Amino acid sequence: LNHTSDDNAWFKAAVDYLHELPSGWEPDTSYCKYYDYYNFTRQPADGYAPVEGTEWYYEARFWSEMPDLNLSSEAVRGEIRSILEYWLGKGVDGFRLDAVTYYINGNPDANVEFLRFLTEAGRSIKADCYFVGEAWTGRNEIAKLYESGIDSLFDFPFSGNEGFIANIVRGNYKASDYVKGMLLAQEAFSAANPDYVDAPFYTNHDMGRSAGYYAADDGPVTKMAYAMSLFMTGNSFVYYGEEIGMKGAGKDENKRLPMYWSDDADDPDICAGPPDKDEIPMKFPSAAEQMKDDLSIWTWFREVIRVRNAFPAIARGLTESVDSLSDSNVAAFIRRSRESGTANSASDGDLLIVMNLRSQTAEKDLSSVGGNFTLAAVLNTNEEAISYE
Repeated sequence: LNHTSDDNAWFKAAVDYLHELPSGWEPDTSYCKYYDYYNFTRQPADGYAPVEGTEWYYEARFWSEMPDLNLSSEAVRGEIRSILEYWLGKGVDGFRLDAVTYYINGNPDANVEFLRFLTEAGRSIKADCYFVGEAWTGRNEIAKLYESGIDSLFDFPFSGNEGFIANIVRGNYKASDYVKGMLLAQEAFSAANPDYVDAPFYTNHDMGRSAGYYAADDGPVTKMAYAMSLFMTGNSFVYYGEEIGMKGAGKDENKRLPMYWSDDADDPDICAGPPDKDEIPMKFPSAAEQMKDDLSIWTWFREVIRVRNAFPAIARGLTESVDSLSDSNVAAFIRRSRESGTANSASDGDLLIVMNLRSQTAEKDLSSVGGNFTLAAVLNTNEEAISYE
C-alpha cells in the first residue's frame, strides 16, 4: 500500500494533468482527483523524483518507478476500502503489509493512525480479518505501531544474521538472554496492544539465508536456531527453503533461488528462478534426500512444529523466566497457558521448557522450580541420548 507503479492509471492521469497545468497555477482536484492520490511538490527534496517536462516532483522513497501514495487522502482511503472488499469477498483471510514504517515517512504517529484506519476498515468488512506488518525496526518502534490495534508485526529483533537468535547461538549473548528478549518483547507489545499476536521469523526474502550464518556448522546450530524461533509465542513464519537449510546471500536474486526439491536437473518441480541469480552450491542435501533422513534439517523442522502444535501454550501462552535454571548455556522458561486451571488433557496447561543452546552436555536440577513434572516432549539436534530422572 505504500506506492503504485508509475504505469498505474492513477499516476498517469495525475502526470498528464500536471503537464497541461500552466506554470505557476495551483492544481485543482475538481479537475483531476488523481493529483491528490500522490505527494507532488514544486520543491526538490530527498526521496522525490522529477516529473519530466514540468516544474513538479513526486515522492518515491523506494524507486522513481514506484511513486508513493498520499495515504492521508480520503479518496485514496476509499480506494483501499474497495480493494479490501474485493479480496475479502474472494475469501482472502488477511494481508501481509509491506514496509509499514514508510507509509508516512518520518512520522510514526501518522503511521499508527493509518494502520488503525486500515485494520478497522478490514474488520468492518470481515470481523476476523488478519493483518501482519513488516516493520524492519527495533522493539520500541514496533511497540509503538502496535498501538494501532494491528494483529501482528514481524519480530525483527530476533531475526537475521545480527539478531538475538544468531548472536545467542554464536555465544555472543548468554542463553538466558533468549528468555530476557522474549520477556522484553512481551512486556512492550502487550502494553501497546493487549490482543497482539507476535510474528516471529528467522529469515525472509530480503536476508541472507541462515545456513550461511554458521560456517563450521554441519546442522545442529542451524536446527537449534530455528527451534528458538518456532518456540516463540504467536504465529511463526518460515521462509521457503529454510526447512532444508538452503543457502543464498548477496544480491536479492541469490536470496530467492528456486526451491531445492532434488538434484535432478530435469525435475519438473524446480522452477527457473530469477534470471540474474548466481549458481550457489548448497550446504545441505535436497528436500528429496532429506525426507529419507531421520536426522535431517527437514525432519527436525517437522518434529519441532509437531511439538509446537501439540501444546497450545507454546504459541498462545505467556512467558515467565526461570532464573534458577537459566545461565550462559541453558535457557529455561515457563510458558503459562492463558486458560490455566482449565486443562482437559496432558497437552493443555502450563509448560516448563528447557533448552541447551550449546554443544556441551548440561545437567539441570528441575526441583528448584517446584511442582511435579511429566516429561511431555524431547527434541534433540543429534543422536545423543537425553535423560530425565
